[in-house]
Amino acid sequence: MLLHDDGKQEFVSREKKDRRDFEQIAALASRMGLYSHLYSKVAVFSKVPLPNYRFDLDDKRPQREVSLNFGLLKRVNAYLGEYLSKKSRNKESFSDNCFSRSSSNSSIVTEEGLFEQPEPLASGTAVMEKILLRRCSLLRDQQQAWQESLEGREMLEFRQSLPAYKEKDTILTAILQNQVVIISGETGCGKTTQIPQFILESKIDSARGAFCSIICTQPRRISAISVSERVASERGEKLGESVGYKVRLEGIKGRDTRLLFCTTGILLRRLLVDRNLKGVTHVIVDEIHERGMNEDFLLIVLKDLLPRRPELKLILMSATLDAELFSSYFDGAPLIHIPGFTYPVRTHFLENILEMTGYRLTPSNQIDDYGQERMWKMSKQAPRKRKSQIVSSVEVCKLLFNVVKTELYRFV
Repeated sequence: MLLHDDGKQEFVSREKKDRRDFEQIAALASRMGLYSHLYSKVAVFSKVPLPNYRFDLDDKRPQREVSLNFGLLKRVNAYLGEYLSKKSRNKESFSDNCFSRSSSNSSIVTEEGLFEQPEPLASGTAVMEKILLRRCSLLRDQQQAWQESLEGREMLEFRQSLPAYKEKDTILTAILQNQVVIISGETGCGKTTQIPQFILESKIDSARGAFCSIICTQPRRISAISVSERVASERGEKLGESVGYKVRLEGIKGRDTRLLFCTTGILLRRLLVDRNLKGVTHVIVDEIHERGMNEDFLLIVLKDLLPRRPELKLILMSATLDAELFSSYFDGAPLIHIPGFTYPVRTHFLENILEMTGYRLTPSNQIDDYGQERMWKMSKQAPRKRKSQIVSSVEVCKLLFNVVKTELYRFV
């Protein structure tokens, strides 16, 4: 029936029996010159090749009808008409180029093509390059203005006191000459906040700031947020300008963001849809000595990515001296150690704090506000015995009674 109907292009079946016998039906359709594909609970047979994904057949993303008032619909149609007229005028100037390109490429959309950006035309590339060059000069002017200001000079003096700043030229030279660089330094030497700034500032000074994109991963979301705030303040900017962050369910990022702090999981999720990290020039993996599951898996993926992206720079940072292990994993990558002090940590005991603050312990201020959690912990630590259902119900009632009594005492 589908072959004899010229006006019909495909046949969609939601029958369970068709899904059950799909292999036999698909073989029969193939002998008849038809294409077939099984989308979860839908079987499709078509005269043309089918993609691996169909959003119109995805039950998890149902289509919804959007109702617009007449005035808004009229304005939208006017804007669309104006855009199409401009597009047609621009298309006439390079129609020959478009024709040659369309004849060589296939019109079938695959699952991989959903995440790949189309190649821009020559005229569009020239216009985009002019825009990026203008942004480069703007970023350089803003950075020079901050460095010449009073607050910028004071911040620069503080940064110069960090051990990482003394190794700035060595680090930038190693990154320029090698694809993978491993940097180790004690906690507090400034590697987390300074090394991403070194790379960004060098690109901005060379009028290439808008062409770089730096991603710095942190093992925890609180680290990504706090470090991004600190780096933005050291640059005299608001968070979301040239520095931003992205964690799960939260993020601040702008159009001109060139340095993005994120968790390791965020970068892994991006690698799922963008296997080559298009547009990214530098990847910094911080705290690699923690050896979490996400961190180890990220290093495996990045090592596989490096041959496909020879211009991509990978910087690994560790707070311990076992960085030679990672150097051997990346085929003898150069290792740079930042000599410096460990961040000062002072130990205070509770007795000392009580003496310093003059706090007095009395029977009235030693109430346990965590009675429910304490009883739960004691019940978990106690030796387990087989109890009947009645005994368990009585114990639950006692627990609830004690909780209610404690809350009443606090309320009174």
